[in-house]
Amino acid sequence: MRSFVCLLLGLLALPLWAAPTVVSTVPVLHAINLSLLADTGIVARYLPPARLPLNRIPGWLSKVDVATLGSADALLTMESLQPELAIYPLLRQRQIRVVPIDVARELAPAGAKVTLRADGEGDYFWLDFGNLTLMGNVAARDLAPMWPAQSVQIERNRQRLLRAVQGSAMAFDDVLLAHNVASLAVADQRLMPLAQALGLPLVPQQQADLVLTSRPLKGRSRGIWQPDPLLRLGDQPIEVWLMQNQQALVRQLAPTAD
Repeated sequence: MRSFVCLLLGLLALPLWAAPTVVSTVPVLHAINLSLLADTGIVARYLPPARLPLNRIPGWLSKVDVATLGSADALLTMESLQPELAIYPLLRQRQIRVVPIDVARELAPAGAKVTLRADGEGDYFWLDFGNLTLMGNVAARDLAPMWPAQSVQIERNRQRLLRAVQGSAMAFDDVLLAHNVASLAVADQRLMPLAQALGLPLVPQQQADLVLTSRPLKGRSRGIWQPDPLLRLGDQPIEVWLMQNQQALVRQLAPTAD
């Protein structure tokens, strides 16, 4: 009898109740996770400390104790383009069954991959609407077969994400047109994917109606836009992040009182 009780207690101690989990180490991938896994019961978990910006995550990866990473069923990654952010080898040490999903490159014959500029190393390539769409599609197509019971909801979420990306692209066009913005400049080349996605002529800063920048520009308080490239954890889905960037642009272009 005592042996039976011990066996029963041992079975109860197993994490049978643990929800399936998809992890990530990049803020934009966590946002994609949150979008695609909404209302599925699948947990989206971000592994690095929330305070760390993207450029400090490689340092964290080089020091992190694998035992502290917890369990995961799948991993969203973009290691094919940014190997310094690779965490799959660490997770695999303890969890041989974890499934890596590289959203930057579809793992299929003639699979799609994100578009990069020839000299675009370090670009925030997810700011390109086409790249962001592709990343969402790749993630959803690999996640759905892992959890067939949630595949319909994952597909609904994918469609909602795509509508948000498309709607945001059109909203940006409308805002720029309404404020007579006909040319752009880029003060931080890493923002070039967004500038190119907006489809306006690129000119020198002195001639531009709008300058995309990562920090305030000396001597220029209007006609600048500091989009959020999602370098820190926002803990919000892609749809919210896109809307916040749109609202920031509207605020910047709004006329000021004399």
